[in-house]
Amino acid sequence: MTGAVKRNWQGLKAHGRNALRQHLLSVAERAASRHGPHWDGAALAAVLDDREVVRFPTTVAFEARGLTPGTFGRTVWAEDLRRCTLHVHPHFQGHPELPLLVLYLVPTISYGRMPTADDCLAFGAMALGLHEDEYHARLCALTDAAAL
Repeated sequence: MTGAVKRNWQGLKAHGRNALRQHLLSVAERAASRHGPHWDGAALAAVLDDREVVRFPTTVAFEARGLTPGTFGRTVWAEDLRRCTLHVHPHFQGHPELPLLVLYLVPTISYGRMPTADDCLAFGAMALGLHEDEYHARLCALTDAAAL
């Protein structure tokens, strides 16, 4: 790859990343306006059923199998790739801050591997009406308290 082609590719890649981030923030604002600001179990169920926020039918299962150390959850796709289950560590079943954890995973439901950890953080923070640093600190406190 020549220098000019490589620079053009990097520019396109950066543009695509920025477009994805802006789209995720727009979707997070939609989630907040429709389902927030009080994120409880009912609001979480409603957002997971909202196809303009979460692209595919999604359920939450409290399952530690397959979670890597230090993680609270992951997206598990059905064989048909048309629905998924969020496996969330059983420690968080019934936890009042479960929506904070699930909202972090929402971008991976709609966009697979494309969203970065920073994109997921930005999405969750926007949906919850929090500053990203505060959201990150709360996520860390939750996972630290669970000794994951």
